[in-house]
Amino acid sequence: PPKMSSAPKKMSVGEIKEALTAVAIDFSHIFDKADLIELLQTHLQQQQDDTIQRAKTKANGAYARAGYPLALRYYNDALEAVTEDDSEVAAQLRSNMSLALSR
Repeated sequence: PPKMSSAPKKMSVGEIKEALTAVAIDFSHIFDKADLIELLQTHLQQQQDDTIQRAKTKANGAYARAGYPLALRYYNDALEAVTEDDSEVAAQLRSNMSLALSR
């Protein structure tokens, strides 16, 4: 998924509603643009977190089976989904990649 942490702030109300509708999120109770932005950002953050976690799980499984090149690929996939404000997650992924490279 694209890194869109600031993108909803630049979107019109119509674009935000269209994006929320596309992922079947009910926003009928929200009337303020700031609240719509927060709802979309929360969804995008959860989607990003899920992507990172899936890739990490695959990487850890590959590492446990001594599939180090595959583990590196999955750790890299997870790292690509990390935003700049997730420096701790990025550091952990880089550490795991270093371990896989040393094998």
